[in-house]
Amino acid sequence: LGQLLRNHFEQAGHTCIGIDRPIPVCQGGPGVDGAAIAAAGAALKREGDIACDLSEGLPEGALDGVDVVIHMAGQGNPDADFQDVNKNNIVGSQKVFDAAASSARCRRVIFASTNHTMNGLSVERGDGTMYPGKLVVDPSVQTGAAGGGGGSGGSGGPIKVGARVRPDSLYAVTKIFGEALGSHLALTGVFDFVAMRIGWCLYDDPGSERGTEHGEYLRAMWLSKRDCCGYFDAAVNLPSGEGFPDPGGFLVCHVVSANAMATLDISESVAALGYTPQDDSEPLWQAAAAAKGGGGGGGGV
Repeated sequence: LGQLLRNHFEQAGHTCIGIDRPIPVCQGGPGVDGAAIAAAGAALKREGDIACDLSEGLPEGALDGVDVVIHMAGQGNPDADFQDVNKNNIVGSQKVFDAAASSARCRRVIFASTNHTMNGLSVERGDGTMYPGKLVVDPSVQTGAAGGGGGSGGSGGPIKVGARVRPDSLYAVTKIFGEALGSHLALTGVFDFVAMRIGWCLYDDPGSERGTEHGEYLRAMWLSKRDCCGYFDAAVNLPSGEGFPDPGGFLVCHVVSANAMATLDISESVAALGYTPQDDSEPLWQAAAAAKGGGGGGGGV
């Protein structure tokens, strides 16, 4: 996603500084070679980019002159152990946020959080790999109900941003930490903070995974590349004070496309950011069904 967003913002006329490991890493996904994506990222390096291990801190002055930090780095594997996510997601994020707070110019940090913060009741883990298995719902849990509900689908409806967090992994727990740390720092006035609970932005066609263990999850959580850029563009350009329900300059958004079968509610995020997603997984999902000679099916998410 860092590559995608860099290309988008450079084409829009922004100057971008990339900060990454000396040798980039990408986890990839089912049928998608992470090593190939990482190699493509290495080829995008520009003069002025910075190579470092974020858990050891950023070089002195790395963020001098930077207006907005988009923090995408971290361990993204939901099956990673605590030692791994602690180093890369907790310590690494703390180092980035501290550097942004120390910068004289940085006005906003945009943090790549995850849909996994809310999936504890909607996803049944799969075969022990990093990818979720069956998408399920608990209709007895009412979204946003007293006591911090967190249901999805059924009588509860899609999960609201303000529902109780339901992390499905230690990875998700570290992202909740990042959100909380960002909220704390935003209250001190050092910068605005926008947490983006991103869906799954890896596939151009979510229908390509129809019939797989993780297919229904992708159908609900799909984020098109166009919508990813649109959401982040809106987060960068959102005027301070506008769209921030918290006077401390803190905002959490659900960042998925306008999927008919979504389990995350995006209405509040659309209202706050002023961006309406353009894509929906459902037409592609149904096209895949037609191509395989089957019916639509699978509507009970």
